[in-house]
Amino acid sequence: MGDELYCGRWELWQRHILERVEDEQVCRVCGCTQDNACAGGCCWVEEDLCSRCAAKMDKEAGNAD
Repeated sequence: MGDELYCGRWELWQRHILERVEDEQVCRVCGCTQDNACAGGCCWVEEDLCSRCAAKMDKEAGNAD
């Protein structure tokens, strides 16, 4: 019975984690999130792109000021 209870709790915990990750914004370049931002901070410029990565991409493309 103890193993069944443990497995049931673990499955609930896994489901909770997966639902949270699926709903969380994640930068497609660096993987930062709202709760785990880039060092020095960043904000969202697209649904899946943070301001630090967008600036880095612009600089690499020669579009930086």
